[in-house]
Amino acid sequence: MPLLGHRLFFALRPSRSACEAMAEYRDCYRHAGDSVVSDRRLHVTLAVTPLVDRIDAQAVDHLHAIGARVALDPFPILFDRISCWRGNDGRGSLMLRPSQRTRAMRSLSRALSKPLCRSGLLLPGWRFDPHATLLYGRTAPFETQVLPVCWGADSFVLIHSLVGESRHLEYGRWPLRSNQLAFAFD
Repeated sequence: MPLLGHRLFFALRPSRSACEAMAEYRDCYRHAGDSVVSDRRLHVTLAVTPLVDRIDAQAVDHLHAIGARVALDPFPILFDRISCWRGNDGRGSLMLRPSQRTRAMRSLSRALSKPLCRSGLLLPGWRFDPHATLLYGRTAPFETQVLPVCWGADSFVLIHSLVGESRHLEYGRWPLRSNQLAFAFD
């Protein structure tokens, strides 16, 4: 498929074991003709920029500065629902989701999306909806509970997506850490 454009986004990456569990669900629900999201591209989008013809170096620098300012503690992630929805084009997405939204994940998304919005770099109309897309296809809409896929979010990344080529390049990674000062007492 030809390159359709470029997009930058902040995301959480699953651990190796969570990635393996996601792949099992993806392969279980896969049909002929579906387009799978490869293991190395599995993620949870936290904040996203619009599709552009080329990546601007100043925008990348600005996103790096936003990422560097985040000071939040690591947190657990638990996704325990599989759902599929179908868009107006008839193409569906199979997604792994949480039954309950976590405050920590929402706080991280907000810490990234608010400064993006203020600078005009947030995709217009974008709202945080925690999920990991496993594949695209013509699956009928449904939702079901599944055994949980869990991991500890201890960092987040900035991804450059080459839309249409199914390629992601990591442009930055930041640890989740508290902004509270640690004091040692003797």
